[in-house]
Amino acid sequence: MSKSKVLLTADRTLMSNYRNDEFLGFGTTAPPNVVPEWFFQPLFFPPIKTIIGVPIKAPYGLRKIEAQLLNEGFEVLTVDPDLSKRLTTLRCWEYTLWILSV
Repeated sequence: MSKSKVLLTADRTLMSNYRNDEFLGFGTTAPPNVVPEWFFQPLFFPPIKTIIGVPIKAPYGLRKIEAQLLNEGFEVLTVDPDLSKRLTTLRCWEYTLWILSV
């Protein structure tokens, strides 16, 4: 029996380091129609650093879920949310996509 493959990611607002300022994270709760997204995203939740789409750092809760899935025998890959969108639209991976809001 082959291992189940899981592609694990989170919402863009959760997968950010908020410019190393935890209070900028509260800015992600602002209504999206007040500030244009081209200004809003880079200011409050910039993309995280990745190596070929795999984040160098990920939220603690996401890493805990990844660790438990690995312990249960799943083959897990935690990826950047932008990469997961491209992978699912291209259907180039045989992974089950789990998008979590922790």
